Amino acid sequence: MKQSFIRTLQNRLLLDKKIGWILLNIIIVTVSCSKNNGYPGESIKNENTAQGTIVTPFGRMDASKVMTHPSTVNVGIFGGRLQERDIVSGKVVKDLGVIKNASTISRPVRTEQLGTGYTCYAEIPLTDTIKSFKTKWVVPNSPKTSNFTFYWNGMDGGAFAQPVLQWENGSWTIANWYLLGGSYHHGTFVDVNPGDTVQGIMDLLSHTDTSYTYKIYFKGHPEADQIVTYPKRSTLVYEVLEPTYGGPVFDTSSYLPPDPLIKMYNINLTTAKNNISTLNWIIGGNKLKTASGKNSVVVSNSATNGEIDFYFR
Repeated sequence: MKQSFIRTLQNRLLLDKKIGWILLNIIIVTVSCSKNNGYPGESIKNENTAQGTIVTPFGRMDASKVMTHPSTVNVGIFGGRLQERDIVSGKVVKDLGVIKNASTISRPVRTEQLGTGYTCYAEIPLTDTIKSFKTKWVVPNSPKTSNFTFYWNGMDGGAFAQPVLQWENGSWTIANWYLLGGSYHHGTFVDVNPGDTVQGIMDLLSHTDTSYTYKIYFKGHPEADQIVTYPKRSTLVYEVLEPTYGGPVFDTSSYLPPDPLIKMYNINLTTAKNNISTLNWIIGGNKLKTASGKNSVVVSNSATNGEIDFYFR
């Protein structure tokens, strides 16, 4: 009788153990399958282990086309190959393979673009070269939702660079992003807080007719710096706000900060010829409905102390 009871107890424990394993596997499969079904819960910071696609400031992309680099290397196309080179010794740290049509700026494919946002851009004369482009802004108060939103100044039209402030999953971070060799790249993510002043900067370090090396950085955050060598120079500068949800219905009260606006100020552009005093901003986007009726407002088109305000309310 005693042995029978023990045997029954053992069988019951074994059954419970099997049921536990089944339930655990169901949970794991459910989490894995739902990982990329929506923006909430995703994290750009996890792309090194991500499967499928992830959200980036460039849009939703294949995770294999997004690369992270330390601040200690120069990322560039050298001799037709995408490489990381030590910024002190110049030695190759990592070879990332052959780049076809290395003299052109090839862009990775987006599986989904971002939602409607605010975009302001200004052209630079084709006979000139951007030496430095800077903008300051204050980290806004936190939105009610965890959806991605990106705020950045940047360069395009050849070399593409963007120091980005991003809101994701309940936190604010900054990181420096750029397109190169058909992939999208970024440096270390750094946490920031509402009320912090950030300054996104792109400085030309050196150049030839076929090579332009820029430092992309946020002032005071060297751990996030990126030094990048491009085959072409930029001909455009940008000020941008990108939320990930847009379309005809956009709940600005939830997706955007509770602040009335964000000021992109102390906009400063210098070029090799140093003959640009004003920036003729072209406004795009502006489909968000705000209580004030305002979207992008060019407060000053000065090339040395300009300001563009993006309205949330």
